[in-house]
Amino acid sequence: MDTDDDLHEWAESLSWNHIDEDDYEGIDEHEYVVSDWYDGEDLEIFHQFRKYIEQNGESEIYNGNEFKKVEINDYKYWITSSYYSDGLCLNRSNVGID
Repeated sequence: MDTDDDLHEWAESLSWNHIDEDDYEGIDEHEYVVSDWYDGEDLEIFHQFRKYIEQNGESEIYNGNEFKKVEINDYKYWITSSYYSDGLCLNRSNVGID
């Protein structure tokens, strides 16, 4: 990816899984994808986006933990470890929700 705009478009184009706060105690409503779901160029872009968050994000507290988050359009994006694998989770929430 050559530009920040390309990374933004990539992130917005993903097929996101939804977590409803009513289904998981102590976790706010948000969406996520896991690095383990990708390979090749898509996995490379996943890690480029992770680095973009690390370099450009602002620290925020989410569910009691501090994360770097970037705001793109109407969403905030951040990286966490995955609960179900050794991969990383790319998370996003609507700016008005978190």
